[in-house]
Amino acid sequence: MLRSVAAVGLGSVVAAGSASARSNRPTEEDRKQWQTEIAEAIHAGPSIVNGKVFVSGHFHDERVGGVVTALDAESGSIEWRFETTDWIGSSPVIVDGTCYAGSSDDHLYALDAETGTEQWRFNADSSVTSPTVVDGMVYAGSASGSFFAVDAETGDQEWEFEAESVLEHAPAVVDERVFVSDNGGYVYALDTETGEEQWRFEADGLVSSSPAIVSETVFVRSSEEALYALDATTGEPNWEFDIDEGTHASSPTVVDEYCYDADGSTLYALETSSGDLVWEFETHTRVKSSPTIVDGVLFVGGNGGRLYAIDARTGKEHWYLDVARSLRSAPTVVDGTLYIGDINGEVIAVDTGLDGSSEDLRVLQGTLGHHEEFAHGEQVTPTTEFDEKEDASDAEASSEGGNDAASDDTDDGIPGFGAGATIAGIGGLSYALTRRLRSESDR
Repeated sequence: MLRSVAAVGLGSVVAAGSASARSNRPTEEDRKQWQTEIAEAIHAGPSIVNGKVFVSGHFHDERVGGVVTALDAESGSIEWRFETTDWIGSSPVIVDGTCYAGSSDDHLYALDAETGTEQWRFNADSSVTSPTVVDGMVYAGSASGSFFAVDAETGDQEWEFEAESVLEHAPAVVDERVFVSDNGGYVYALDTETGEEQWRFEADGLVSSSPAIVSETVFVRSSEEALYALDATTGEPNWEFDIDEGTHASSPTVVDEYCYDADGSTLYALETSSGDLVWEFETHTRVKSSPTIVDGVLFVGGNGGRLYAIDARTGKEHWYLDVARSLRSAPTVVDGTLYIGDINGEVIAVDTGLDGSSEDLRVLQGTLGHHEEFAHGEQVTPTTEFDEKEDASDAEASSEGGNDAASDDTDDGIPGFGAGATIAGIGGLSYALTRRLRSESDR
């Protein structure tokens, strides 16, 4: 199939019991630590900083709106909420005590991370992507095609760049370059200080993911079933990986020599140097969640509500856990606890059975959720080789037949998931934008 070419009340918390000994097929009682409802849906990936889980959600039934919420990472209790007048599909970014989030109400917000008090708002005149923050500058794009750099302290615009099409995906910043992708099929490299374009690459179809950058290579996905590895200096393709079929809604991530992504119901790992297929794993349910890697184990959610733990080197399933109706958010792991949002608007904390934290590029470069290593504005690239210590083997008990996941896609026909392509920010913004455009067309 794959080939290489070159339900609880709002704000309530449900305790799920303490973590038990590792098991071949863990139950919710074994693994789930808590769950808290914050909205009617969550598509964006969470960020975990200073003992708080920052996550956004939105409302779409009785009222329209979005919310950024901070929860206690240990208990799941809500510490503060900040509401907007339209959907929020972006993943919050927390740097130096400030929480930054984009909204479909046309604004980029800066909030006090301790209290949720608004510090400033920037009017982008259209829906705003998940931002990233580096060296005192906030970078984000909008559905109008404008990409902008904003002073992180004041909210003043420093420069603006006009892309060829709609911007839905979180940017990535590495080595004084900001990498941006649009729905017209272009990937751009811009100078972080001036916004001057350094190069652009045109893919087949719209570019449907956030970029991941490592070792002077930019990894991005297109809607025309291709994953590209581009030279970060020139924009020229190093290789292209074709996918025979599937609907893409995930963003790639990288650890060491492997690039990981999902398409349709299939997860796969590729060699970063060549694009050669290392392994593939069939979930039997659509995957819109972007993966994360911890201690050599890959975690990803499926539309059927199943959370998978897979050996990142071999593609062998360690275990799976049915935790929700549908998981489209990109997970983030801190000190062995995985945090993810579900389609019902609940944030869920799960014991992974490991001790580590997310070590993949998606998290370390601050797209679709992050943790402490990004929280101080430092761009980090993972250098750790896959660890064969006991922590990784603790999760190894695999259930036979566990790959036959329930094929409950619970697909509502709405593209995007939030996180990455993730808007987790990524698909989430796509979701919010689609709903908004539909709403406007009905007026």
